[in-house]
Amino acid sequence: MELPEPALAMLNERTEGWVAGLRLAALSLAGHPDPEQFAAEFSGVERTVAEYLLAEVLVRQPESVRRLLLRTSILERVNGELADLLTGDEGGEGTLQDLEQAGAFVASLGLDRSWFRYPQMFASLLRLQLRRAAPGEAAGLHGAASGWFAAHGHPVEAIRHAQAAGDWELAARLLADHWPGLHLDGQGIAIRCPVTLPAPRLEPIGSPQSEITGDSATMTTTASAIRWAPATATYGLELPGVGRVDVTVGDRDRVQPFLLLHGGAGPASVAGFGDLLAARKHARVIMPNHPGFDGAPRPAALASVAGLARLYAALLDRLDVWDVTVIGNSIGGWIAAELALLNSPRVSGAILINAVGIEVDGHPVTDISGLSPQEVMALSFHDPGRFAPGPGTPGPAPDMVKANAAALAGYGSRSMTDPALLGRLGELDLPVHVIWGEADRIATPGYGRAYATAIPMASFTLMPGAGHLPQVEAPEELLGLIWDLGQA
Repeated sequence: MELPEPALAMLNERTEGWVAGLRLAALSLAGHPDPEQFAAEFSGVERTVAEYLLAEVLVRQPESVRRLLLRTSILERVNGELADLLTGDEGGEGTLQDLEQAGAFVASLGLDRSWFRYPQMFASLLRLQLRRAAPGEAAGLHGAASGWFAAHGHPVEAIRHAQAAGDWELAARLLADHWPGLHLDGQGIAIRCPVTLPAPRLEPIGSPQSEITGDSATMTTTASAIRWAPATATYGLELPGVGRVDVTVGDRDRVQPFLLLHGGAGPASVAGFGDLLAARKHARVIMPNHPGFDGAPRPAALASVAGLARLYAALLDRLDVWDVTVIGNSIGGWIAAELALLNSPRVSGAILINAVGIEVDGHPVTDISGLSPQEVMALSFHDPGRFAPGPGTPGPAPDMVKANAAALAGYGSRSMTDPALLGRLGELDLPVHVIWGEADRIATPGYGRAYATAIPMASFTLMPGAGHLPQVEAPEELLGLIWDLGQA
C-alpha cells in the first residue's frame, strides 16, 4: 500500500511512531476508498483497530501486565509506585521498564526511566477496554491517583484526577490549598473545576473573586482556573455522502459528558432538563439541535436517523470527548440507539427515554401527523392540563411547527420505525437503561419493554406520573432515577 509523503507523516504523528499503531492503521486502510482522507482523519478508535488491539495485543500479555496496562491507562504518566497502587500488585516499575525495553507499549520520560507514558492512541484504546470490562472502576482509580499525586507534591494532576473521580469537595480543597503556588507558577490555566462549596470557604486564598451562580461557586481569576459558562456554538461537520452539515450545539460545559438528544417536540423539550443535569450533577451536557428543527438548515441528503447518528459521532470526534453517556427521548432515543450501534469508543452507555424506532407487534407507534396540538398533548402527558397554554398565551409559530414536522418525517417517516432495528439491537454490547413514562399513549409501556428485551445489557424502568416526555413532566424524578441507575 502506497501513500503520499504528507499522509505518511500524518499517520506517523497520530501514532507517535508506535510500530503496532502503524500496523493497526494499515489494517484499517485496507479497502478504504480514500486512503489519503483516512490518513488525515485516523485517530486509532476505528472498530478494526479496537478489535485488533483486544484480539492480538492484550490477550498475549500475562494477566498482571494486562491489569497494569488497563488500570494505569487513566494516567497521563505513570511510575512504578503508582502502578502498584492502582493494581494492588508489586513490581510495577520493573514491568514498565521491561515493556519499554522491548519497544512494546511504553516510553520513558527521563534518563532515570522512572516515569513512563503510553502513546495516546494506545491509551485511548486501553481506556475503552477498561470501561467495557469494568465500567464502575474508573472513578475509584482516579480517586486513588488523586490521593497519590497530592501526597507527592503534584497538585495539578491531583486536582484533575479528583475532578475525574467526581470528588468536587476534594478538588475544591486541593485548589484552595495550592492556589497561590499554582497561580505563581502559571499552572492555573490547566484546571477547570465547578465547586459546590459556599464562596466564603474559597475567599481566604486571596486571589480569586467569587460569586454564587445557581448552586455552584464560580471563581474567575487571571489564570482562568475555574470557569463554567453555558455556551452555544455551531460546528461545520463533513458527513460522507451528505457533505457539510452545520450543527448548532448548546454546551453546558463541565466535566462528565452527556449527549442529550431531543425528540420531535424540538430542542426546547430537553433544554430545561439539560440545565438541571449540568447544575445538579456537575455534568457536561451537549445538546445538539437536529438539522431541520427550529429553523436550522438540513441538507437534503441527510434524511435518516442513521445519518443523524453518524453526524453526532462526528460531533463527538470534533469535541474530543470520551466516556459519553447518550440520553435520547422519542426519536432522540432512536438516534441514541443507532449511535450506540456504531460502536464508537467515545460512547460508554445509553439511556433511552420513551424511544421510538422499532416495530413491535400489537404496539404500534401512534401516528400524530394531522393531529391538533391539543390531541398530541393528550397523548403525550400524564396530566395534559398542566401544560395547556393559558388564555391569550401565544403558541408556537405555525411555520415553525410545520417545518419541525417536516424534519421529523424526513428522518423517521410517518411510522417512526425501522423494521430492521429490533433485530440489530442484539448487537449492542454496552450498558443501556430504558426508562418509560407509564402514561405514554404514543409509544406504550409494552413497546418500551420490547425495546429493553431486545438489548442484551439493558434494564427497564417504568416511571409513574409521566407520559412521553418525562424530562418535561417530571424532570426531578427522572434525574434521580438516572442517578440511582448509576449512569452519572
